Amino acid sequence: MREIRAAIVALLCVSSASAVHAEPTLYVLDSAHSRVTFTVRKWGIIDVEGHVPEVRGTIRWDAAQPAASTTSWEVGVASIRTGEPDRDASLLAPEYFDVARYPLATFASGRVTSTEGTRITLEGQLTMRGVTRPVSVVVTSLGEQDVPFEGRLAVFETAFTVDRRAFGIVGGRVLGPVISDTVQVRVRAVARRAPDRR
Repeated sequence: MREIRAAIVALLCVSSASAVHAEPTLYVLDSAHSRVTFTVRKWGIIDVEGHVPEVRGTIRWDAAQPAASTTSWEVGVASIRTGEPDRDASLLAPEYFDVARYPLATFASGRVTSTEGTRITLEGQLTMRGVTRPVSVVVTSLGEQDVPFEGRLAVFETAFTVDRRAFGIVGGRVLGPVISDTVQVRVRAVARRAPDRR
């Protein structure tokens, strides 16, 4: 009997350790429902808005232990749309994003520095136009849900600001000075749980 009890205790300890060290669940970004938008101020009085539809990435999410979560994104800069074709073409030029040389903007998360309810503060590295800078963003989890024919979806949102000039995005001599250095960025991430590969 003593041996049986010892075996049960050992099994419970192994199971508990496995639960503690379980890997976060892998989710793959659903580009059809996710959205990256940005806003800049022009002439000090007009907000110019745009979005970047080509996004892909992964989110490794652990709702029970958010500090273990990570994410990695790629954004196709050439897909930028602001509602004005000439302006869109200008943004692809060397004085802006220089898409011919740097077609992607990327974000790779580092560590979670704090958690508060459904919000986590995430540090990471943002790269645009070949320049990498550290950023800190507050991400809100909007929940998870099983959707028929879609699988399990998780939704997240964040908003943050970047200094475009810190990434070498200076603009032309005429319009560069009349556009705000600060760019407001908003992200809505809808991600689908990846199939288990076990």
